[in-house]
Amino acid sequence: PSGEVKGGIYAIAWAEMLQSGIRLATSTDGGTTFGAPVVLTGLGAGNAGTPDVALTSAGTVVCVWHGVNAAVQQGFEIFCVTGPVGGTLGTPVRVSGARTALTTLARVAVSGTSCIHVAWDEGTQASSYPVATMASDAVYSRSTDGGTTFASPTTLSTVGGVGQLFGVTSYPGAVVAASGARVVV
Repeated sequence: PSGEVKGGIYAIAWAEMLQSGIRLATSTDGGTTFGAPVVLTGLGAGNAGTPDVALTSAGTVVCVWHGVNAAVQQGFEIFCVTGPVGGTLGTPVRVSGARTALTTLARVAVSGTSCIHVAWDEGTQASSYPVATMASDAVYSRSTDGGTTFASPTTLSTVGGVGQLFGVTSYPGAVVAASGARVVV
């Protein structure tokens, strides 16, 4: 699960593997009550996971997660959805673009009201799933229009190390500095 608190607004996202997707619940009363969880994905049991959530200063909730990439066997793509807290969420947008590698472990941070920063692990599978080893890179993309579109992904580091698919050697996390002018991954 992932959670974010900003003022009296809470947002929590989690994967329900047996229930086919990511759930998101929000609270506008300091966590006293939460709205009914919203299903963000319907990608099939066990096919969506590792959600991360952030809140903008304007009260928009942002959630990213990985889901199945049909073009890559056992591969994933990174998706993002945004919307007003307690309101209707938009249509999920593919953040990772047309990638040919395994993408997973997405992390999100926001700056201002509409700039969304997403970082994730991307690797090349070296053996059989689910105990696959993989060379892992840190990749980054951002949206300057509130999540409607994302820039082409940029590989920030080529780790070259080998780790387990569920415990890779690098674990990116986008963090926006207090000034909002810098992103550290």
